[in-house]
Formats: sequence, C-alpha cells, structure tokens
Amino acid sequence: MSQHRLAVAFFTLLVIVHCCHGRSHFKRQSTSAAAASSRADHVSLCQSTDPCGWVVYDPATRRIVESRKNPACRCDKEHQRCLMTQTDVSISAYVYRCLPATTSGNANNL
Repeated sequence: MSQHRLAVAFFTLLVIVHCCHGRSHFKRQSTSAAAASSRADHVSLCQSTDPCGWVVYDPATRRIVESRKNPACRCDKEHQRCLMTQTDVSISAYVYRCLPATTSGNANNL
C-alpha cells in the first residue's frame, strides 16, 4: 500500500512539474516577443549623414528592384520626410535621407 501511495505522489509531482514548466516556458516566449516588439518601436532618429533608405535599381536598365528602409534609424515623422538625395552608382541605388518636411523638390519619398 505504501508503494501505491508513493507511486501516486510521484506521478502527481511529475504532472505538476510538467504543467508549471510549460507555463513558464510560454511566459518566457511571450516576454521575449514583447521585448523585441518594444525594441522595434524605439529605433533612433537618423542623423543628417545617415540614409533613411535606399531604392535599389538594375544598373543596366535602371528599373527599380526593391526599396529598403534603414532598420537602424527613422525620420522624425512630425518634422521630416525620407527623400531621395543622391544616386550612388557604386551600389546601384538611389539614396534617401531625412529632410525637413517643408523641403520642396523631389516628391519621391520612401
């Protein structure tokens, strides 16, 4: 009889450990996902020398292949726009930088 009680207690302990372990693992996953989302919301503002994006083109035809925003920084949405400032033939891309929102000129914003 005592072996039966010991087996039941051991089985109960295993069930409790398994249930608790699953919950803490899920909590760790959702916490790390929230932290990654929080980091994405806190990207720094681009400095005047930092590109805010690039539009890559085919060097033979100049057809646009893709556009990419700079993942490391962004423009101040209230005061700036990401506008094309130059063509960099060495990387076959149009380079975009943050300029004051009042800047007129090239309407190709990224």
